[in-house]
Parts: sequence; C-alpha cells; structure tokens
Amino acid sequence: DHFGFRSFLVGLHFRLTNGPLTAMIRHDALVGKDGWLFWGNEEALVDIRGDSPPPTEEELAKWVDGLDRKREWLAEKGIGFLLVVAADKPSIYPEYLPDGIRAPRAATAMDHLSRYLEKKPVNWILDLRLILRERKEKTRQLFYYKADSHWNFLGALWGFQAIGEALARIGYPISSPIRESDLTPLPFDRAAEFLYIPISPSSGSSFELKHPILDCIKKDRKSTRLNSSHITIS
Repeated sequence: DHFGFRSFLVGLHFRLTNGPLTAMIRHDALVGKDGWLFWGNEEALVDIRGDSPPPTEEELAKWVDGLDRKREWLAEKGIGFLLVVAADKPSIYPEYLPDGIRAPRAATAMDHLSRYLEKKPVNWILDLRLILRERKEKTRQLFYYKADSHWNFLGALWGFQAIGEALARIGYPISSPIRESDLTPLPFDRAAEFLYIPISPSSGSSFELKHPILDCIKKDRKSTRLNSSHITIS
C-alpha cells in the first residue's frame, strides 16, 4: 500500500481503461467509478488514501485547547465562535473512488479528531461530514456533482441548516432560514470543473435556489451569480 507512484499508477490505469473520453478530463482529476470524478492532486490524495501517521492524543488535545482559547478570547469581545468542518466529496461518496486508492484502514486527521470529540464533546465544532452521511442514508438524491468537487444546492442547503441549528445552540439563531421547498430540481448538471468541455444533460443533480434573501441582495448589488455551493455578489 506504500509503493512509489501508487496513486499515479492507479489513476493511469483508469484513464487507459476508460478510453478516449478521458481526453475531456483535467489532468489533475481522479477518475472514479460510474463517471465520478474527484480531485487527484497530491494534497487531495493525502486524505483520499488516508494513510498518514495518526495524530497522538496529546496533539488532538492541543488542537482543541488552542481553538478553545480563541473561542474564549472572542467571547470576551462578545463574538460567537463556531468551527465548521466542510465535507469534501470523497468523505461522502467513497464508494465511487477507484479500487485500490484507499489504505485498508483509511483515516484522515479529521476522522481522528472526530473520534476524540466523541469522548470529549464541545458544542462549537460542527462536522458536516457526519450530518451529510446521515442524510445520504435517507435519500437517493445526489447532493454532490459527479464531474465537480462541489456539493449542489441540496447539499449546501443541508449544510446551511446544520450550521443554523449549531448557531442556535450557541445563542445565534438565524432569522430567515432556507428550506428544501425553496429548491427547484433541474434536469441537468451545471457544474463540471473536472471537464475541459461542458457536460451534457445527464444525472439531474442540480438545483436552483429561490428565496427572499436573494431579492434583498439584488436590490443592493448590481449582479448576483449563483454557484453550486455559494452566492457570489458583484
């Protein structure tokens, strides 16, 4: 599991066996199963492989203690603190990664921290991976794009709702929540950052957001561009 160029060779194997269509795929993308694409650069592969040396209990305690001191410093100034761990695509859909890419007992630094927090929980750290994994068990709808690293509006909505609930627990409730009824499913994928050419209508994992908050934004700004995971205002 640790021989040289392992990740490169696994990716090369998938490109060769998938034929000429791989010419459309970025060189730094990892080709998974059933047309799924993931980031394949070395930084991303560290987490995907999950074979880095695990942090010690002392190191984990120092991480949490350092963050807690920042939280206390902000609290003295009347500022709330919530640390949100975003969920990357491989952590939610690992079954679509190519065979052989993950270590037998794969675990990221965040996996180790999550286990540490199970024993010593705090209410100011939110791991969205846990929230989305629970959601995944209850729905057949995709909430990440197959040819893009981002979640779609459905995934972003669930993340937003979880953040809102966590903020309310520490005394900062959101006054205008976004609900699932504010999303309109679209019959095609709009995001395909891993491809050199636009993607054709296929899996239908895109959603359009319609919410009063957008009307308020548009009144004050010249333009608003919606992306799969955020709102860009210019």
